[in-house]
Amino acid sequence: MTYNVLCQGMINRNVYPYCSSTALRWKGRRANLEREFRQLQPDIACLQECDNFESFWQPLAASCGYHAVFLPRPAPKPDGLAVLYKHNKFKCQANIPIHYNDIGTQDEDYDESEMKRNNIAQLLVLNLIHPSSSDSTGKKGSGSGGGTDGVIIGNTHLFWNYRYPYVRLRQACRFVEEAHALALEKNMPFLMCGDWNCTPDTDIYRFMTKGMVPDPSRLRSYCLPVDHNLPSSSTLRDDAPPPEITLTDEQSARDERRVAHVRSFYDGIQARLPRLRSAYETYTQATGVEPHEAWEGEPPFTNFTERWVGCLDYMFVRRDDPSLMPQAMMQLPRAETLTTQIALPDESHPSDHIPLMCNFTLTLK
Repeated sequence: MTYNVLCQGMINRNVYPYCSSTALRWKGRRANLEREFRQLQPDIACLQECDNFESFWQPLAASCGYHAVFLPRPAPKPDGLAVLYKHNKFKCQANIPIHYNDIGTQDEDYDESEMKRNNIAQLLVLNLIHPSSSDSTGKKGSGSGGGTDGVIIGNTHLFWNYRYPYVRLRQACRFVEEAHALALEKNMPFLMCGDWNCTPDTDIYRFMTKGMVPDPSRLRSYCLPVDHNLPSSSTLRDDAPPPEITLTDEQSARDERRVAHVRSFYDGIQARLPRLRSAYETYTQATGVEPHEAWEGEPPFTNFTERWVGCLDYMFVRRDDPSLMPQAMMQLPRAETLTTQIALPDESHPSDHIPLMCNFTLTLK
């Protein structure tokens, strides 16, 4: 399961003016989060925007038979990532944190503050405790060496602001590249979960799943916004379209260099990354749900708010690795059931995201 559970410490009335006080208060939200988790009981859960870890998530996990591994975001962010796994099925061999603030670049116009967004990722190497038995986790292999005795779990939350696709691209590539290297080292498949903050029609999704490099006209969106250094007190909202600004000759030259740099980065990283397959990429065909006009297969939404509805959350496996294969997908609520209180969160749904959950077949050694 992957689930952005909505950080309580970042909820405010300006972001969710349509929500009731009951829907936003921690007392009601924690009860609904506990109810959801106890009902779903996945073997592995990847949580984003996880706060109240020690007071809520850790004891809840323990009471349900899970070990929980938490990675906090750098201060002053109040949340972090958590991976919960059933301790009677898995043993954690390694826990590797990834801090995207460490990403470097060869872009001569690189502004260090551009990349430092306090986003993070986790990689856990989970060994099956009883790899020789057949259970709901997987199926016993033939002994031919084509299977595995564990799985690598990745969990991340990428930068959200649509005006900075270069930041999100570098974070996504770092995440997948490190997971791929670890998978080769351990001879295990990987499952990459999280809130990727990109829809299926974006360059990042198409690059990760199909190896498609955007054409030069799209690469201009990777240029650093002209108003990048505006103070945080500016009246320009982060989610608002950038204002029309005439570029100086120096800024135009900088943008040309950025386009060339991003194209070079795509060309360099393309051969090093495996193609990914989303566990929900055939969701609309399998369920008969009306697909979104801009993409095929993926759910029309995993994030459902008053001002924006769309698909941001994914569970990816390596497309050419048969040892970990998605099978049954959990069906998601239909839009008409989420509008009784305008949008999410509401008094029944504790987050503005909805959880994704899938059964996988893991071929054992």
